[in-house]
Amino acid sequence: MTTEDPRAAPPGPGRVARFVQRARDAAGVPGVKTPAPVFVAGTLANVEAATARWTLPFPWNTFLAVFTGVETLTFLMFVLIEPTPRWVLLVGAGVAIAGVDGALRATYREPFGAGADTTPYLFLPALYAFAAPMLIEHNASGYAVLAWALVAGAGCGVIAVAEVMSVRTGSRGYPYARLVSSAAAYFAAFALLATPYLLHLGLPASMAAAWLVCAMLGIELLREGEIDPLETVIFASVAALAVAQTRWLLFFLPIDGYLGGLALLLVFFLAAGVLHAHVTRQLNALVAGEYTAITAIGAGLVVAARVYGIA
Repeated sequence: MTTEDPRAAPPGPGRVARFVQRARDAAGVPGVKTPAPVFVAGTLANVEAATARWTLPFPWNTFLAVFTGVETLTFLMFVLIEPTPRWVLLVGAGVAIAGVDGALRATYREPFGAGADTTPYLFLPALYAFAAPMLIEHNASGYAVLAWALVAGAGCGVIAVAEVMSVRTGSRGYPYARLVSSAAAYFAAFALLATPYLLHLGLPASMAAAWLVCAMLGIELLREGEIDPLETVIFASVAALAVAQTRWLLFFLPIDGYLGGLALLLVFFLAAGVLHAHVTRQLNALVAGEYTAITAIGAGLVVAARVYGIA
């Protein structure tokens, strides 16, 4: 028995043919006129690896990328330019409305192309574009302003993604999208409810601002219920009216600033939460008691902070 020396001269045509035939026999494919399956399989694997696409667990497209970048730029302009250009807030809100609307229509063409309205998805991004820069301006200084503006811009992109994801109520990411958008709605509510105290607005203007802000954010929180748009607006307006009445009551109490904003937020949380449980058919004594208990604990903390001068 002889063995072939691997260091021998380059193989001739006969040796190559024997190698190809052994590969065919090992693969179980008869015949001599087809390419060796071992090479075909390798080629297919290479093609599949080259054409495979890695997909994100959330929607992301050019509209969302450009929107996030432009919104971050407006935040930086607002907090870095002195004197602060107030008109930048209006530009940021307009960018938020146009950007999220474009992202919704580009990502899901069918529902909105068939006549579905994007308006309920636009309140939160627009109000966040108002709230975040103003909160940064009143609470940060130095280089921290730059860092917080970048964080706020990224947060705007996260909110836009959450709004897009919440279009499909049956998707696996829908609960997470609603969690993000609800948290952002309460954050924007707190910032915008405290802002009239910081700007020293009069009582009528503060009540009107509280009603308007909470009505728009209430639409965001209540839009997933099984009710028509008009009923959603009515329920949101009722919750906002409770907040506006509380703002009138706080005028006669020694609570203002961020404590006043927190007190108004607690009322909005209670009213919107109970109404949300109602429209989603989850309202019962236990749920109502949970919302009431959380609100009562928060109110106790507000009173304690005011009595002991913590805030």
